[in-house]
Amino acid sequence: MKTIEPLTTSRIASAKAINKELWLSDSDGKRGFGRLMLRVSPNGSKHFYFRICTAGSRQVVPIGPYSKDSKPNHFTLNQAREAAQQVLTDLRAALHQQPEPPAPGAVPSKAPRPETVVSKQPEALPSQEGRAPAPGEGTLDDLCAAYVQQLQRDKKISATESEGRFKLHLYDTPLGKTLASQVTSKAIAAHLRSMVEANKGRTAALLRSTIGTAYALALRSENDPAISGDYSRFQIVMNPVLQTGSMSKFSKARRRTLSSYELQILWSILESAVKDTKQVLITDRFLRVTILLGGQRCQQLARVSIADVDQDNWTIQMLDPKGRRTDAREHLVPISTFAQADIRWLLGHARDVGANFLFPGKADSNKPIMKHSPIDRVQKLSSKLLKEHNIPAFSYSDFRRTTQTQMAALGIPEEVANQILSHGLGGVVKRHYNKHSYEKEKREALEKWGAYLVSLKPAHSRA
Repeated sequence: MKTIEPLTTSRIASAKAINKELWLSDSDGKRGFGRLMLRVSPNGSKHFYFRICTAGSRQVVPIGPYSKDSKPNHFTLNQAREAAQQVLTDLRAALHQQPEPPAPGAVPSKAPRPETVVSKQPEALPSQEGRAPAPGEGTLDDLCAAYVQQLQRDKKISATESEGRFKLHLYDTPLGKTLASQVTSKAIAAHLRSMVEANKGRTAALLRSTIGTAYALALRSENDPAISGDYSRFQIVMNPVLQTGSMSKFSKARRRTLSSYELQILWSILESAVKDTKQVLITDRFLRVTILLGGQRCQQLARVSIADVDQDNWTIQMLDPKGRRTDAREHLVPISTFAQADIRWLLGHARDVGANFLFPGKADSNKPIMKHSPIDRVQKLSSKLLKEHNIPAFSYSDFRRTTQTQMAALGIPEEVANQILSHGLGGVVKRHYNKHSYEKEKREALEKWGAYLVSLKPAHSRA
């Protein structure tokens, strides 16, 4: 038999959630009057809900965040109990039923499942009277837009990518127009399911992750001074993405690497393209430099300006903001003698068109090349090689894996290859105490790598 245990301030204070949410019930064993619930999140936040089952329908209504003492827009335990009784009265009135006055604090014991969603909600009541607050004024579109703004303030490269994903697959959809506080896991799953059925499983998995991160940001904003903006208006009390399937089958790490033969064919095409003086193929130059410099990340390479190129020392200064770091890490890449001709040509072209970037955009030379341009070019080259040489499909992201694998085959130490790829150093000692630049080792490795690429001369290839 389950133990009946009502909520107390000491019980609430000692409640801790580890790895997953913890739900506590304010119980005295009576049935039919609904129950006051407290959700404790791993980040330490605590929110009240009222839950009731009527006519086979489960309803969960958010009440508000917990506070031991009276505080604007928060609820003490007694205030939450009063609000729960008021919600019960309003629900019964909405169902045209005569309310049966419950005993003070009367609530049953069974906790709701985390995936429980709001099916009906009464009219919002003023929080200053100890009643349920409004459900929030911002839509999911608004929440995601606020998340993008935070990424932009933090100068994260992912801001552009996240914004583009929202514009293409969320904004102005029925899900996007739903109040962020009212979005359910079922609604998110239905939206993602339609994308999977359209053969966009990988994109759906990325969208799920990005929406989940937006909700997580809103949930921790109250206690994190580094987060700007007013997220309280959304009245977010839970992350609905956590109750949707992980879609891990669409998020598996790729394993594709190009063999020496496949790299030979691709390199031959790129060699022929840059020798064609009748057309300016910035994307092909971009791919050549990507590979010659050891497989640099597309977005970081695209942002390289003319000022970042040091021709005296033949280096390129990149900024790597990837991950949770607040300040972008400086990433110095030596330019091997095999890459210098491409860099000279690109610098000359940038000066001719009055651009500040090493890879100026086609439509606007004052902006860097769009990330999708080299990615789309790789897709076209992949289709060409599949048709003409029966080479399996590959993508731009496979270049990093290919260079790492081929460098290992050439005897280049893994630690040096990691430095070239800006993977950094692992371990506390290496992260905090080993400040060696590895410039000499990286230059020697890229010279060896460039010599290998130049030596690739397949017997049968078509430009």
